Amino acid sequence: MTRKLLVIDDDATVSALVEIYLKEAVAQAQIQIQKAYSGEEGMQKALAWKPDLIFCDLRMPGPDGFEVIRRIRQYGLHAVMILMSGCAEHEILDLTQGAQKVGAEAFLPKPLKAHEVHFFVNYVLRMITANRQLQLKNHTLEQNVLDAGAYQKKVVALGQQLQSEKKRLEAELNEVTKQNLQLQDKNEQALALNDDLVRTFRATVNMLTNIIELHQASHRGHPERVEKMSGFVAEKLQLPAAQVEHIRTAARLHELGIVTQPPNGNGHAKEKGDADKPRIHHTHLAEMLLRQFPGFDPTADIVRHLYENVDGTGIPEGLSGEMIPIGSRIVSAASFYDHARVNRPGETPKSVMKLLENEKGTRYDEDIVSLLGEFVHSSHFKDIDTIECTVFTLQEGMQLLSDMYSRSGTNVLRKGTVLNKSTLSNVLRFNNLDPISGTIKVKKV
Repeated sequence: MTRKLLVIDDDATVSALVEIYLKEAVAQAQIQIQKAYSGEEGMQKALAWKPDLIFCDLRMPGPDGFEVIRRIRQYGLHAVMILMSGCAEHEILDLTQGAQKVGAEAFLPKPLKAHEVHFFVNYVLRMITANRQLQLKNHTLEQNVLDAGAYQKKVVALGQQLQSEKKRLEAELNEVTKQNLQLQDKNEQALALNDDLVRTFRATVNMLTNIIELHQASHRGHPERVEKMSGFVAEKLQLPAAQVEHIRTAARLHELGIVTQPPNGNGHAKEKGDADKPRIHHTHLAEMLLRQFPGFDPTADIVRHLYENVDGTGIPEGLSGEMIPIGSRIVSAASFYDHARVNRPGETPKSVMKLLENEKGTRYDEDIVSLLGEFVHSSHFKDIDTIECTVFTLQEGMQLLSDMYSRSGTNVLRKGTVLNKSTLSNVLRFNNLDPISGTIKVKKV
């Protein structure tokens, strides 16, 4: 049986889309479609053609959708009419009620959805068929009423099941909430424990740093200075935050192995034989000591490879280039610069930096050396101005930070004295007669 459908919309695109949806909804052989592009044209076609279903836009030239539907109803046409329009979500209820007041069966918001159009078309076609066969199929209606009763019972039973399910879900939700609170409490405990571990870790680093300082009288402050330089380079290389922290820790503890060795005049261990043996000894000792502390394995890995050279001639494994851990390459270069700076109090940072640059590409990574040079010439760099010297390393321009005494207890020079050529000559002559006691703390001026 052929059905007639009319689309009234001034937007040809929407009309075409509705036609597509309608043809998808029913077989093309069962449906005839006409279109009107204004309210006036739509009323004329509706009254002349008498369609079974009308899709009418709300806003269009001439009479709007409300007026079109109201007039069609006034003429007694019994077509099923659906009002449609683009609107905000909060307007849907008002437009639905307005559509029903003028005689429309439904309101559909734009953009139209295929399944909604399919639903209404098939619903209307079924309704028309049912109305035309109503008298012939009374028994079908009675059966439908019986089916509705059975369906009602199923709905009631389903409602009871839903109530039971709701109670079960509420009980489970209460249990989940309880477990959530327990997990939250455990999480807070874990955070507190983590804070304690962090504090313990930092306290351990500080303690080990102090121990190292006690064994390096002439290089006091070396761990902190190397840490500052290494941190600067690591951040410039945009390494992950955790890796930067491991590098900073290694910078502070890289000479931990020295505390197990008898110091020489420079505060470093000295053994007979191969010049590299003390190095191997103190880095291996530092590595072994660090691995005994929880959380220090990454630091130990960095310390192990401090004496590798980028050209592959280093120790202990002869690694080269990027095979050497980045932390080892950074700390090694920073430590070399700081030791050289302390051992050459009369030279400028630039001249000391030249020593490091002479080793790049062989012992030290070129990029790291360049970044250290950037650090030395940046506002972050604070040159060493307080050092400890022997009587033989004193230089003109240095200022005494404490009184100078000989072994017999004679006060040779007062605190604050600025050394000049004449003073240095007198101190050296006095030292031949009555040696100066211990190291001498001075400040460069």
